[in-house]
Amino acid sequence: MSEKQHIVISAFRDGKSLRAISKETGINRRTVTKYVRDYEERRNQLLQADNNIDVKELTDYIVEKPKYNSAN
Repeated sequence: MSEKQHIVISAFRDGKSLRAISKETGINRRTVTKYVRDYEERRNQLLQADNNIDVKELTDYIVEKPKYNSAN
């Protein structure tokens, strides 16, 4: 399972805190927070009837590799 999947599942299904997930995975707490917030935002868009986002997009987001801005 990818790290992003593990983080999202731990936060929502298992009810773990972001700090606990960070310690467990070894990933920075801010990164964990970013993944969870992004997922929540996309999930809320899906739940709104007037938006065109579908379940496949939400699933694809969870399993895609992280993208980093390397413009610096």
